[in-house]
Amino acid sequence: MITYLHVTTLFMSEDVKEEVSACVSQIEGAEHRMLDKHNGEQIAILAESEIPDVLIYQMNGGDAYEFEELAEFIESHHGQMSVIVIRKMVDADSTRRLMRAGVRDVLPFPLDRQELGMLLAEVLSEKRRRITDQRGNLAGTTSFINAKGGCGATTIAINAACNLVMKYQAKVALLDFDLQFGDAALYLDLKPEATIIDALMQADRMDGVFLDALMTKHECGLDLLASPSSMDAVLDINPNDVNKLLETIVANYDFVFIDLPMMVLPWTVNTLKFSEHIMMVMQNNLSTIKNAKMMMRVFPDMGVGVDKVELINNRAMAKTNSVDFEKFKEAMRREKIHRIRNDFQTVLASQDMGVSLDQIESKSKATKDMEHFSDYIWACQYGEVKPQPGFFARLLHRGETQQPKSLH
Repeated sequence: MITYLHVTTLFMSEDVKEEVSACVSQIEGAEHRMLDKHNGEQIAILAESEIPDVLIYQMNGGDAYEFEELAEFIESHHGQMSVIVIRKMVDADSTRRLMRAGVRDVLPFPLDRQELGMLLAEVLSEKRRRITDQRGNLAGTTSFINAKGGCGATTIAINAACNLVMKYQAKVALLDFDLQFGDAALYLDLKPEATIIDALMQADRMDGVFLDALMTKHECGLDLLASPSSMDAVLDINPNDVNKLLETIVANYDFVFIDLPMMVLPWTVNTLKFSEHIMMVMQNNLSTIKNAKMMMRVFPDMGVGVDKVELINNRAMAKTNSVDFEKFKEAMRREKIHRIRNDFQTVLASQDMGVSLDQIESKSKATKDMEHFSDYIWACQYGEVKPQPGFFARLLHRGETQQPKSLH
């Protein structure tokens, strides 16, 4: 998972701007905002917007007011950011004063790019460790994407998420990022009062409490952040807002599943980069294989590592498949491929009732395959699979949940 580092530079001279910009651009995941003091942009502007992870501040030699303003700002936002001061004239007394005020480091100009780069890398490492410490390792951040429309990514994401909740009592969030045609709420028979668009429009106030208020709760315990019910202006998504949302979610859940559309846009690419696993859902036919191979070819150009892409052969062994499994593996050059066997009637019934496959037909081959896949996701994060409870334990657990509605 990529951890994003938000950097703001308040500069006075073009040479400082160029040097800092060149250095920050070398840090993977760094997002840089430049503010020119000569245009009236001062530190007070930051208090009215997002507080960055790092503030790089070019300071004059002996401006007492500027020092007091910076010290006051650091005190007001203690612990929220690291401040690095750049001065063309550095002396021991002013450096001690700045460090006592809470400045992380004071760098002379011309810059030593390696020194600044190491400071930024330290802050990024600390942020990554802070996020990781909140929820253990984040191997549960998984994106699901169809190689071709209708391959079943939404169904697999929903059932894997429900299984993790019911079998492992995990805290799981499902994000329906298919902003135009998302069906997760429909398949779960939910009527969301808030959607992902509500979250992205208020990304600056995103925290655990606000996130929880946006979630729609399913009876099994799964939290859904649903796609919008209309198609108005859903493509105009700010990647930075998506990053803020994802960083908040991974800090508050054991597993985060993301249902992505087949769109190559800045925010979808960022989401793929952010994910620890990418599950590409396919079927045994030539057009799906063609699309999947095309996506695998372009992923590296977008900065998405193909090493974290895994393939799911959905509706395996269906009579309509035109490519047998061995040729399928050969075409994709993958020996390890997850398989979900075909059971159209059970899947359709689960979608109509808004419950998981397990609650429709526990002995279905598709249900068993989904359970194995969920166990695999759990083991990726925690290294072991929880033993399956016995018959009476499963019966008791089901009795504690709301009974499925009748088909109508």
